[in-house]
Amino acid sequence: MPVRSEPQTQPVGPAWVIAWIHIVAPDYYTEQVSAHVWCTCGFERRARGRRSVLLVVQQHIAHRTQCPLRNAAEGRQAA
Repeated sequence: MPVRSEPQTQPVGPAWVIAWIHIVAPDYYTEQVSAHVWCTCGFERRARGRRSVLLVVQQHIAHRTQCPLRNAAEGRQAA
């Protein structure tokens, strides 16, 4: 049985998933790459092909700073 070097820790406080990204990258270069990104705020994108998938990944990263669920105005003012 392998020994873990770092202990498993549970998140402190309420935690939930807000956004997901699912990328399918087959082993063979000739097969199609695809991605699906969605967020609980309603943001959703799908892509097929390498260039389109890279664009969707960039949109997903940019959405993290713009999502109203992650960046509540009340929380910023209170801090």
